[in-house]
Amino acid sequence: MVTYIDARREMNSLYRLADKSHRKMLDGVEKAQPQHEKQQKIRDDLREIRRQLDRAKELLSQSDKAVEYWERRLDKGFGELGDGFKDLLSAQRKVAEGGDSSFARKKNNERGKKLDNKKREEEE
Repeated sequence: MVTYIDARREMNSLYRLADKSHRKMLDGVEKAQPQHEKQQKIRDDLREIRRQLDRAKELLSQSDKAVEYWERRLDKGFGELGDGFKDLLSAQRKVAEGGDSSFARKKNNERGKKLDNKKREEEE
C-alpha cells in the first residue's frame, strides 16, 4: 500500500508539472498567434507577387518575340519567308486575281451544306 501511495504522489506531482508546462505552452501559442497570422499573410502576399512577376516576365518575353516577328516582316516583306513565316498577302492576291475571299468561300460552304441538308430531308 505504501508503494501505491508513493506512486500516486509522484504521479500527481508529475501531472501538476505537466499541466503547468502545458498552460505555459498554450499562453505562448496565444501570444504568438497574431504574429503567426501576420507571417502567413505576408507569405501568401509574397507568393502572389512572385506569380505576378513570373507572369510579367512571360508576357515580356512574348512581346519581344512579337516585336521581332513584325520587325522581320517590315524588313523582309510580307511574302513567304520560310521558317514558319508564311505569305500574309496570299489571300489578297487571290482576291485581286478574281478569286473568292475567305468570307465568300465560307458563305458558299454554308449555303452548300444547307442545300445538302435540304436534299437529304426531302429524300427521307
